[in-house]
Amino acid sequence: MKTPFKLIRIHAFAACAMFLTPLAAVADDVSIRLGHVLPESHSWHIATTGFAEEVTTRTEGRVQIEVFPSGQLGSEKEVIEGLQFGSVQAGLIGAGSFQGVEPRMGIIEMPYAWEAREQAFAALDGELGDALEGLPEPKGLMRCSSIPLFIAHLA
Repeated sequence: MKTPFKLIRIHAFAACAMFLTPLAAVADDVSIRLGHVLPESHSWHIATTGFAEEVTTRTEGRVQIEVFPSGQLGSEKEVIEGLQFGSVQAGLIGAGSFQGVEPRMGIIEMPYAWEAREQAFAALDGELGDALEGLPEPKGLMRCSSIPLFIAHLA
């Protein structure tokens, strides 16, 4: 079954090169720690490492993203706390894990909310998805591009 793009966007948060470009102008070198709980064999980890390599290439090495898979920086909850405290700059995190920061995000994990996957996908690709998408931002966590990734608000 094909997973809707907005569902993926809501379920994953990490770093974005466009947002980080101003940081490269301010500092000689920028190092970003990106943590997630997925195994190295997972497609999202593979995409994240490719993204990290592309950021390094496009910034001519001024921005380095170090990816920590398999819970090396802790659980999703601990990565979120790290994002808020600044010890972690990016994370690939399931939306349900944001319930502690924004309780309304818990609707993603609510059992029996929809009768079928297609219903859930339609809701998350519609108004519900639009409403949930911006909820973490006031907590210092923001999506910065159309890729399925969010970052800690560094400003």
